[in-house]
Amino acid sequence: MTSPRTIALFALLNVGCGATADVRAETPNESPPSPSSSAAAPTEPADKAAPYEIGLKRLLATRSLKCEFTTSATAKWDSGSPVSEAGPDRLALVFDAIDIKKGEARLIGNQGATDVIVAATPAGLTFIERTDGGNFMMTSVVPWHGSEGDFSAVTSRHIAWVGLYKPPIASQLYGACKVFQ
Repeated sequence: MTSPRTIALFALLNVGCGATADVRAETPNESPPSPSSSAAAPTEPADKAAPYEIGLKRLLATRSLKCEFTTSATAKWDSGSPVSEAGPDRLALVFDAIDIKKGEARLIGNQGATDVIVAATPAGLTFIERTDGGNFMMTSVVPWHGSEGDFSAVTSRHIAWVGLYKPPIASQLYGACKVFQ
């Protein structure tokens, strides 16, 4: 049985994603099983679920995020086979004008600014950029709080050199985002 709190979160997400389905229609109208019932499903303690739900609501309500990425993993195919490297890195991104109802946001990064797609899910926010060269960059922000209430974030870059015979580059950078006012 889905908890009323989970139903409310999914309803919030469905409204944010433009969906029109009523999630309550998927939940049977029956009484919850009694605690002594063997059919009772285990539930997560309220003290563990609450911080995630609070963080998710806060993340979905934000209109702007400033993200700092400090660690990376990169794969390069210089010799025909992928070779990976990991280590410190530095990348700053700002996502502004976040509108989860329209699925749109504005990305400001080291190469300028562009419009991106934003998708809201129970896992958080995902921003998808399609570059002029046809490459895709994706950033996922999840409501896992680090110090100072930051959200954890991962950005992935998949680069193929259009028109050039050069090996591709794939990288992920790891960091955190803050609500940016």
